[in-house]
Amino acid sequence: MTTPRRTAPFWLAPALPALALYLAIYVPSLAILAVLSFFKFEPGHLPIPALTLSNYARFILDPYYLGLMLNTLYLAAVASVVAVAMSYPLAYSLVRSPGLRRIILPAVTISFFISAILRLYGWIGILGENGVLNGTLVSLGIIPSPLPILFTDKAVVIGLTDFAIPYAVLILASSISNIDASLEQAAQNLGATQWQTFLRITLPLTRPGLIAALVLSFAQAVSAFITPLLLGGGRVPMLATQVYDSMIFSVNYPFASATVVVILAVILLITFGVGRARPTTGL
Repeated sequence: MTTPRRTAPFWLAPALPALALYLAIYVPSLAILAVLSFFKFEPGHLPIPALTLSNYARFILDPYYLGLMLNTLYLAAVASVVAVAMSYPLAYSLVRSPGLRRIILPAVTISFFISAILRLYGWIGILGENGVLNGTLVSLGIIPSPLPILFTDKAVVIGLTDFAIPYAVLILASSISNIDASLEQAAQNLGATQWQTFLRITLPLTRPGLIAALVLSFAQAVSAFITPLLLGGGRVPMLATQVYDSMIFSVNYPFASATVVVILAVILLITFGVGRARPTTGL
C-alpha cells in the first residue's frame, strides 16, 4: 500500500513569489548582520573585519545588558499575556455574536490603517500628567493628584498591548471559528455551566490559537522600538532602543549587530520551545 504524496494547496502558489522576494531581501540582510557582529570596533574607524566574540562577550558579561534583556523579556511577556487576555473575549464575541461583530471587526481592522506614531501620540495625550486619564480621575475625586504613568514601564506595556491586540484578536477568532458551536450547546444541554463549557471545551480547543497569539505578541513586543522610545521617554530602555543608540550615537555597528542576533536568537528559542511544548491532543 503506497502512502499518498502530500502536495501544497493550490492557493499557496500565488504566495510563492512573495515568499521568494521576502527571503531574497531578509535572509541576506540577516546574514550581513551576523557576519558584522564578529567584526572589531574601534572608535573613529569603520568596523574592522575580524573573527572576534568580544561583542557577544560584552553583551553577556556586562550586568547592564543582561538587566536590559531581562527587562525587555519581562515587559514583552506582561504585554503579551495582557493582550491575549483582553483579545479572547473580543475574538469570541466576533465569532459568536453577529451583532457585536459589526462593531468589533471594524474597530479591530481600522487600527491597521492608523499610523503607529499617531496612536502613540494619542496615548501620550491620554497618559500624561495633564492627560485625559489623570484629568478625569482627579476631577472625579478618585485620586488627589495626577499619577506618574507616562514615561514609565506601565506606559510602555500599555502601548505594546495596544499594538498586539488587533493581531491577537484575528488569530484567536480564526481558532474559535474552527470550533463547532454544537459542541458548546451539547455541553450546556448536559448540565454544564457557561464557565465549565469554556474551561473544558472552548479553551482547550483554542489552545493552538492562544499559543500563536502569545508568540506573535511576544515577538512584536521584544523587538519594539518606537513604543518604548515615545512612551518610555528614554527612561525605559529596551533592546531595540539599545540597538538604535549603538548605531546612531556610538556608531558601533558590530555591537549593535550582535544585539540584533541575540534578540532574534531569543525569539526563535522561545518560539521553538513553545512549539515543542504544545500538546498534540485537542483536549
